[in-house]
Amino acid sequence: MYRYLLIVAMLGGATLAQAAGDDCGGLRRVAARYVAANGKQLSACYDLEQQTVRIVFDNGSRVVLPAALSGSGARYSDGTRTFWEHQGVGRYLVNDALQFEGALLPRATADTGH
Repeated sequence: MYRYLLIVAMLGGATLAQAAGDDCGGLRRVAARYVAANGKQLSACYDLEQQTVRIVFDNGSRVVLPAALSGSGARYSDGTRTFWEHQGVGRYLVNDALQFEGALLPRATADTGH
């Protein structure tokens, strides 16, 4: 439960518009957008009630992952695909191979897309 409260506090408790028209509205959902060094972006919708994260990639593909145990940060995994947020960096892995790593965009940037 602590990591979910940490996510809300870290992101300012705000609900932000998602990329690709993805809706992340609601009181118990927190949206975030991450950008990689190569400019690719990934949007995440943390559902605090369902204890899941919905990831939306630049190409429009989506994945929903359940919360998993984490020593530090917030980790979501189905055993094959993993999304791990730690200290403002989001990482997406498939079979432990890094597919995406990006920094959390500031709230104003994530909110407007600029």
